[in-house]
Amino acid sequence: MGLRGNLRDMRGSRYQGIASSKEADSAFKPLSRPRKADWPTLVIESGVSEKLPRLRVDARWWLENSSGDVNIVLLFSISEAAQMIHLEKWELVSVPNLQVTPAHPQPFVMTPTQTDHIDIVQPIAAGGALTLDFAKIFLRQPVQGGLEGNMIFTTLDLEGWADGVWQSVQ
Repeated sequence: MGLRGNLRDMRGSRYQGIASSKEADSAFKPLSRPRKADWPTLVIESGVSEKLPRLRVDARWWLENSSGDVNIVLLFSISEAAQMIHLEKWELVSVPNLQVTPAHPQPFVMTPTQTDHIDIVQPIAAGGALTLDFAKIFLRQPVQGGLEGNMIFTTLDLEGWADGVWQSVQ
């Protein structure tokens, strides 16, 4: 898309949440968030020994503690024995507020929600393509008529990536 350098890899940055701090396996933010303390828009958490329920807790932590600044969390749960990679995309989603009170009268609330999942059982990716919304990552709309747009990882892309993972652990 010609956006090389417009998304910063935050490497080992630690982020302070409400009652704890956390460092992502990978995190990225656009240039429009220049300060070190600015939250990333895309976070990646992965685990071979870390179980999927723990990764889901991590996804919730990023979405809840960032006050909506983290827009997408990708989870990669890797099973070497089964040669399977389970991928989940988590985002904040507006849902009906089932506990409307005078103090909290909003009819909808934002809650961390799994919005997509794909299983890659070597060598096949089941679940379709993975799409990452451009505006949620770069905090702006893509330029019309240009090469900018949503990031779409096809099943072929995902299978190729998974193949690289398995080759690196042999």
